[in-house]
Amino acid sequence: MMRAAIVTGLLLVLCACNERDQSLNTSAAKSDGQPWQGVQNGFAAPGYQAGDKVRWETQMRQRAQSQNEYVKSN
Repeated sequence: MMRAAIVTGLLLVLCACNERDQSLNTSAAKSDGQPWQGVQNGFAAPGYQAGDKVRWETQMRQRAQSQNEYVKSN
């Protein structure tokens, strides 16, 4: 009886020391597309159409200028 308890205890200790491999075999990263190739969803600015690089650059320039403190104070 005592021997079975010791063997069971040793097996539990050995099983607890075993660590499973947690690394990913496949890469979860995906290659990004161009920023102006965004999807159409509710978060897009009104009038913006996905794939229009010129409008995207204009939208980014306007957003940056609206955050510029020099423009706000002058």
